[in-house]
Amino acid sequence: MAPLNVLRRARPPLTLARLTLARLTLAAVSVAAGTACAGRGAASPRLGIRNFAFQPAALVVHVGQQVTLTNHDSVLHGFAADDGSFNVGTVASGGSVRVVVAHAGLVRYHCTLHQAMRGVLDVRP
Repeated sequence: MAPLNVLRRARPPLTLARLTLARLTLAAVSVAAGTACAGRGAASPRLGIRNFAFQPAALVVHVGQQVTLTNHDSVLHGFAADDGSFNVGTVASGGSVRVVVAHAGLVRYHCTLHQAMRGVLDVRP
């Protein structure tokens, strides 16, 4: 049996061109996924809270879209924008709330009861 290092295929060196191509590919996939999940006319974008974390931690939405947050943890959580654009108070275990984002840009948010819990909405026109 051949040693493992013989079976592995040598990787070409990482060049700036390959790195740039990888980043562009990742960006295109992210944009396509965000548009498919949160595009205009699509179902309401959804956030969840599980194991003291927002999931997903980043979400692409559009101005005027309603975002639904559901608390899947067994404890209360809060949901508020760092810029004060929304604050729903607390969300009970199994409960859901909805917010509508009114301006484009990055809207960072946090749990008002557990400050380490953070996320961001990438709000597009």
